[in-house]
Amino acid sequence: MLPRTTVAGEVEVEYLHISPAEGLSINGIDAKVENVVRADTRVDLASGGRKAYLVEHALGCLYLAGVTCASVRGLSRSYDLSRRSFRDALREGHPPAAVLGNASGTLDEKLYLALLKAGIRRLPGGLRRVEHEVALSMREGEIRVLPSESVEVYVAAEGEEFELVLEEASEEEKLRIARAPTPYLRGYSAETLPHVAGDVLGDIFALGGFGSGRVEIFPQRRYHRLTTGALRRLSFLSGGD
Repeated sequence: MLPRTTVAGEVEVEYLHISPAEGLSINGIDAKVENVVRADTRVDLASGGRKAYLVEHALGCLYLAGVTCASVRGLSRSYDLSRRSFRDALREGHPPAAVLGNASGTLDEKLYLALLKAGIRRLPGGLRRVEHEVALSMREGEIRVLPSESVEVYVAAEGEEFELVLEEASEEEKLRIARAPTPYLRGYSAETLPHVAGDVLGDIFALGGFGSGRVEIFPQRRYHRLTTGALRRLSFLSGGD
């Protein structure tokens, strides 16, 4: 069971800045499933006229590093029109800083290492547990979420498997997740399945505020519909807490 934590100091990479906070937000938007406005090949948040594009990698990297509360702010100053997220931001009238994902299509090893260097500070209270079992099947694949005493993710696709027990994972295993490329660009393989596990950490555990639970996912291409769909069901069963 993971505790509530925040970063012990300021963290910055070229495209985003992370500050200590009592909750979890991106560009001033509360990071919770109610604010998810797009979930297919990426996850976007919006609230109060603000928008944050491609948030799953930053959220997954934070959770992978043991950070469950933080204020994340985008820093990009120009539109990279080779990337769909920036084209969408320009078309919808939002600044380049609204895009939170890095250009490599990974959770970002550099960000993960910067978070480790900054360290974490424990906060009062605790994260909630997954208390209900949820299953969802659609053309994007299948997912099951179950109660567990630890944070566990199992991914299977194209004959490959990857399993993570976060509290027992070595730094080498966590770096493998931070470095793994997105299957959206490279398809499913032993190289990309750890990326799916990182996205699950962001989409379900970070957005849901969960400190324990097990997720088993059998993804197709647009698997963020699976993860956020399962989280919406969990939130409904928990009474929106």
